[in-house]
Amino acid sequence: MAALCRRRNRRGLRPGARVGGDGAQVRARAPSPPGRSGRAVTDEAAGSRDASVRRANERWATVLIDELARAGLRVVVVAPGSRSSPLVFAAARHPEIRTLVQLDERSAGFLALGVGKATGRPAAVITTSGTAVANLLPAVVEASQSEAPLLLLTADRPPRLRGTDANQAIDQPGIFGGYTRHAQELSPAGLDDRTLRHLRASAARAMSEAIGDPGGPVHLNLPFEKPLEPGRDGFDGSGGRADGPEAGPTSAPDPLAETGRARSDARPWTVTEPRRALPSEDALATLGAELERARRPLLIAGRLPHPESAGPALVSLARTLGVPLLADALSGARFEPRGGAIGGYDLALGSSALRERLRPDLVLRFGASPTSARLLAVLEELHEVPGVVVDGGGRWKDHLGAAGRMLHGDPTRVAQALETAWTRRATRPHSSAPGTAPTHDPASAHGSAPGAVATSGWLDAWRRVDLRVGELAEKGLHEHPCEGSVLAEVVRRVPEDEVLFVSSSMPIRDLDAFGLPSLRADRSRPLLVLGNRGASGIDGIVSTAIGAGVGRGRPVTAVVGDLALIHDMNGLVALQASRVRLTLVVINNDGGGIFHLLPVREMEPEFTRFFATPHGLEPGRVAALHGLRHRRVSLVTEATERRAGIADLRDALDEAHGGTTSTLIEVRTDREMNRRARTEVFDAVRHGLESGGRLDETA
Repeated sequence: MAALCRRRNRRGLRPGARVGGDGAQVRARAPSPPGRSGRAVTDEAAGSRDASVRRANERWATVLIDELARAGLRVVVVAPGSRSSPLVFAAARHPEIRTLVQLDERSAGFLALGVGKATGRPAAVITTSGTAVANLLPAVVEASQSEAPLLLLTADRPPRLRGTDANQAIDQPGIFGGYTRHAQELSPAGLDDRTLRHLRASAARAMSEAIGDPGGPVHLNLPFEKPLEPGRDGFDGSGGRADGPEAGPTSAPDPLAETGRARSDARPWTVTEPRRALPSEDALATLGAELERARRPLLIAGRLPHPESAGPALVSLARTLGVPLLADALSGARFEPRGGAIGGYDLALGSSALRERLRPDLVLRFGASPTSARLLAVLEELHEVPGVVVDGGGRWKDHLGAAGRMLHGDPTRVAQALETAWTRRATRPHSSAPGTAPTHDPASAHGSAPGAVATSGWLDAWRRVDLRVGELAEKGLHEHPCEGSVLAEVVRRVPEDEVLFVSSSMPIRDLDAFGLPSLRADRSRPLLVLGNRGASGIDGIVSTAIGAGVGRGRPVTAVVGDLALIHDMNGLVALQASRVRLTLVVINNDGGGIFHLLPVREMEPEFTRFFATPHGLEPGRVAALHGLRHRRVSLVTEATERRAGIADLRDALDEAHGGTTSTLIEVRTDREMNRRARTEVFDAVRHGLESGGRLDETA
């Protein structure tokens, strides 16, 4: 043992040195000045080193956060932890950044994602090292698949500790695989001019990559040495000191006074233009010619990452062309106040006879595949009909393999370009819109294509069908109240200044089927509808909804199932600090209601235990835990009582929307009853369409 101690002392290790930690493990030995012990000198050197590391961490993190703010970062979600201290202090002290705390890293990731979905600009989430980082993966996957901006700032142990038994040290670089748009491990904190220039450039790039197009998650992994807590000298990220030049003679000179400064005009270090692609003029001209030749062209707006710009652009294009536009609930086009979008197609396409009579000869789809399973089935049936998909994102948006051509371009810009070109073309003599009968020589307008005489009334046929679907759906929901009735009432009653966030699984399907444009015909402003349909998970829904409210600065109405609430109860931890007034409509059927629509429902006893998964938990207790008002509405009895329940729901929604505090409205339903009632509504609409005469007689 004595020999071992002698060898250790010869190597420079002193008793009490931290072996395996992330501080300095080996202290250099220096001769002791006269009158001073070796221990005193060593401690003094350690203190000097700690002060240097602390100063570097603080200034490095401050410069990073400052540059991100210059590039547009405004919201930072913090999941508590020690290793991320430099980042947390820098964000908390920045005057243009709002910080929110979420204890659960998984919920924190979705909270930041909600901001990005609602604004088109990323919020950042800060975590400590270890499994805290791994907990961000669900939000990263959703951000990637839905092309929504998200910035991940993950603190890390020094790289030398990877692959060892050091505490909370895992391999964080590349942990999210191919789901990130950009991933980078930044160099350890340093104060030289080159390092800080690179840091600012990396921050500007991170924001640009997150915004896209396509947008998505960006991961910056940030190793820090100890000590992690900042000093008290009030440094600001621009290269000056927050307490100004008159701080007093005891203030030390700022090491960034001449290095690492930001641009003097408040611009980001590197300015980048958003990548919103526009196809070539030849490609647009070819598409325009196809539209001009078509007799029955059909536009489809799928889920779009920029609904507030794309939705109105597509509605305007459809109006200018005079053709039907089938608008997904998440497209931004369905509830556009100028009207014109067709929303009842999911119910209408249940009629095979109507599908055949409304068969298009050209399909032009914008964005991702629509929610409606019936519309997807029709698109697959139409694989031999000319079809074009317009999308500016990175994923292949034709999982059916039905499209004949993919046009890479931002849907908003393509729609605007097509409308501009068509308007110019319409000023020429002998022009006609698609789907209308020409009053001139068809060979002139349609490039001499044989038989290309446009069918008159194509748009009117779709409008008559949509109007009839609305009438039949309203009657069917009155006679057979179901969970679809809940979505219809929510759409009808959400105020114009609110964001509507709808969960995956059954809520988004019921919204797509029963949330018809006619329900908001009297509104003057569009309704922003958001959802997590990139990967269609039910985790993180509550947090994403709150984040959307933070980003927009508006109240939010969110519709979720009971299982989605259970998955993200921790999301409500951040609600009070977010200052978002949340109306949380929880459809509680005590389990997984969507599985009752599948053949597996007949396979008992396994079905109930492993698929329906009744849990018996009470949403009212969740509301009490987090300080939300609680209202309960029942839709579990006979039709007459369910109609009374819908009336109660209307009152509860109006009360919640008119109040100042957040409310959880629990709607109790029965899974099997809902399946039967929903089937009755779909059958009633189909029978009404097929027995109501040739609604499409001029198509």
